[in-house]
Amino acid sequence: MSKEEKVCVKVLMNMINYAAKEIAKFDDDYKDKLKGLNELIAWKVGDDISFYTEIKDGDINGSEGTAPT
Repeated sequence: MSKEEKVCVKVLMNMINYAAKEIAKFDDDYKDKLKGLNELIAWKVGDDISFYTEIKDGDINGSEGTAPT
C-alpha cells in the first residue's frame, strides 16, 4: 500500500469513528440501541494499519492502534 493510500485509509477510519461517536451523542434511537452493548471491534487494513472501536454503555470510542486486551 502506498503512503497516499495509507493516509487516505487513516483519514477514513478516523472519520468513521468520529461520526459514530457524534451520532451516539445526538440520536436517541441510535443511543438506545447501543445501551447494554459492550463490544470491541478491531479493524485491520493491510499489513500495518489497525484501528479499534469500543462500544460501552451507550458510548463509542475509537482509536488508532491495536485494541487493548
